[in-house]
Parts: sequence; C-alpha cells; structure tokens
Amino acid sequence: MIDAPDMSGGRAAADDAFAPVKTDAFNEGMAVYLVDPGSGISFTLILYALDGDAGRDGQNRATVSVNLPGGLVAKSLDRGGARTATEFRSDHLIYEQVEPFRRWRYRFSGPVAVLPQPETLRRVIDDPSEGVLTFDLQANCVTPPWSPPSTVFASATPQAANEPPIFGFYVQNVRFEGTVEIAGRELNVRGTGWRHHVRARTWGAEIAGHHFIHVLFESGRAFGLQVAQLETGEATGFGYVYEDGVLTPGVVRYITSWNTLINSGERVDVVLECDGRTVKVVGETLNNVSVSTGRGGFGVDLADADSRFMTFADTRWLWDGEAGYGTWERSQRVSALKPPC
Repeated sequence: MIDAPDMSGGRAAADDAFAPVKTDAFNEGMAVYLVDPGSGISFTLILYALDGDAGRDGQNRATVSVNLPGGLVAKSLDRGGARTATEFRSDHLIYEQVEPFRRWRYRFSGPVAVLPQPETLRRVIDDPSEGVLTFDLQANCVTPPWSPPSTVFASATPQAANEPPIFGFYVQNVRFEGTVEIAGRELNVRGTGWRHHVRARTWGAEIAGHHFIHVLFESGRAFGLQVAQLETGEATGFGYVYEDGVLTPGVVRYITSWNTLINSGERVDVVLECDGRTVKVVGETLNNVSVSTGRGGFGVDLADADSRFMTFADTRWLWDGEAGYGTWERSQRVSALKPPC
C-alpha cells in the first residue's frame, strides 16, 4: 500500500494508543467501518473496554458484523481478551497499531452466526446457522483526525493526575486491503472506510438516536458528520470536509430523518456549512443491517417499544458528480418506528 504522510493532526502518538491498564475512571474503545464496493463485502468492527460502566465485568466487548455476497451477514458478539498500548483484543478480534495515526491491522478468526441481512431488521435472531470467519486487513489513514467541537462523549470532569489523557472522540478516514475467508472461500478485498477512537469517562447524557456518516472519495476528498439526539430533545450536529489536504470543520444544516426499517434503497440528503461554504451530498443505502438489540442479541426487538437498536447501511454517495462509498451508522428507539418495519 502507498505510504501516507503524517496524519496525526498535531495529536500526540499516545492519543492513538490504548491505555494499557483498566480503570474505573473511563471507557475506551475503537470502532472500524470498511466497505469494498467491488465485492459487496463490508466490515463493522466495534471493540470497547467498558471499565467505567457500573455492573460490567471488566471484559472487553466486541461486535463483528461482515456483509457478504449474496445478501448474507456474518455476526459475532465476542468478549475476553486484553489490551496493551498497541494491541487491543477480544477472544477472536485483534486491533494492532502498526504506526500511530497512519497504519492499523485488523484480524479475526472464530465462529460466527450467518443469516440473511434483512432478517436482522425484522426480529431478534435466535436460530442462525453457524460458520467460521477469518479476515486479515491492513488500513492506511488518509485524513487527519476530526473531532466535533462539542460531543456527548466528552468529559467535563477534571482528569486525575495518574490517568491517561481523556480526549473524548476522534475520527479518521482510511483506505484498506486484505483477505476474508468463509465457508472455505478466500476473497481479496479493498476499499475505503473510517475508524474512531474514544476515551472518556462514562457518559451521563442519554442518547435517543444518532447519525455517524464518513465518506472517502477516490479523488481523496472526504466529508463526515456526527449528529446526536438526546433524550432531553436537544440535538447537535457537526461535520467537516477534507479537500486538497485541508480539513475544514463545520456544522450540519440538514440531514434526512428516518423512522422506517427497510433493506436498501433509502435516500439521505446532507447539507454541511463549512467556513461559509455550503456543501450538499446525496446518498443511497445499498444494504441495511441491525448490529444488536441494545441488550446483546442480534436483530431488532420490535415487541419492545423502549428498546434502542443500532443499524449500519453501506451507502453510495454523489458529491458534485463524484461517487464515493461509506457507512451510515444510526440508532433509534423502536417506539419511533413507523411501518413498514
């Protein structure tokens, strides 16, 4: 892969490492979202050390969701593992830092549940078929870190002297390549995506729903956003554009709302205002899967109106005629949904 220039954005290398010791003071985690439009394979990898959550057992928690050709999805909910400054893992998922803010490696080998993608939007899954999934992916970061100026993940509490830096949340866009194997078939994959890293005290603000969208185009430009809807009714939305090596932060002026669960074909319009410039992009979902019920299972519990769930949709975007691919992460309560579900 082509070497990338320094992408730290002025952050210290220690910010892109993991705190190697567990503590009651904060949560730490990293999520990775990768899309290969050529093969139709995409990856959602979420790995958190929930040290600061009351009632947790201190184990690392991983969610792996891999969209496969033929409309299938392979899923794993994994625990265990450990973390050092440069490696973070559950029993089967491994994040390895190769070079801070520039290169990461993501590996998995273990059992997965295999099911049709649409089924994750209709019910809680309790009878999936079983399979074994292996992948090995190398990612190069190609934009500097972006953080929203205000975020529900940030901590206002003063930091203790013996704690690692608590910085809230940041995102980088990446290009990746590697291999994935399932059912004895090995495929090469390559594409674009994004990664985020969060290190903050347990967040007290309850989120009713949210949007994360980050998209990298072949030309190298990118855009992204974070919109959070709090239980109090407040909503905040921040974004950025990246062009000609310059990342310009801004605000979200508009994003299409959603309250139905469908497999694909949703349109989403985004309007950002960055340094006085209005940027409009239009996206369409290529697939849509639910990662979890919010209580540890697969699918959406449509019988529980208070259940909060999270979905991921691979998306194709047009920005001034140029096509790019990304992932639309979003959450919602079942009570907010309308037919068809």
